[in-house]
Amino acid sequence: MTETRRAGVAEVEVNHDADLPPHPSAPQYRNARALKVSQPLGTVVRRTRTIDGEPFSFTINFLPPAVGALLSTAELKGEPVMWLLQAKGIVFVGAPSPSARSWPIMKVSRRLKVPLGAAVLFVERLVLAEQDRPVELVQSWYRGDRYEYTVMLDLDARSSQSLHAHFA
Repeated sequence: MTETRRAGVAEVEVNHDADLPPHPSAPQYRNARALKVSQPLGTVVRRTRTIDGEPFSFTINFLPPAVGALLSTAELKGEPVMWLLQAKGIVFVGAPSPSARSWPIMKVSRRLKVPLGAAVLFVERLVLAEQDRPVELVQSWYRGDRYEYTVMLDLDARSSQSLHAHFA
C-alpha cells in the first residue's frame, strides 16, 4: 500500500466569496494582498488530512474568486487542490520558498488531535501560475510526531536553480 492510498481527508469546508482573514503571522497583512485581489474576498478551503485514519495535517487554502470557483467540496474530498487546478487548465510555474516554523495554537491542536503545546510545524507557500499570477496561498500545520519537513539545498553551480545562481 502506498502513502497516497493510506492518505485521506477527514474534514472539508469550502467557502466561496469568503472574507480572506488576516495573515496569522502578521495580522495587519491580508491574504488578499498576497493573492493580488482587489477585494478581500475569495475561496477559503479548510481540510484535515489523515494517514491511516489519524490526522497528520490541517491546511487552509486561500484562492482568488475565479480560481476558487473551479473547485467543489466533492472534488476536494478526494484530490489535492493543485491536482484539481492543473486538470482545469491552470499551469503552475512555481512557489517561492515556503516559510516554516513551529506554531501550536488551540484550533489546530483540536483538528490534529494533539495536546495544546505539542510540536506542530507551520508551513506557508504562495503558488504562482503563468505570468507569476498568484493562484493559491497555502497555510499548513503538520503534527510533529507524524510529519517531517526536509529542504534540499542545491549547491551545484551548473544548475540555474542553484544557490550559486542566486548570488552570482
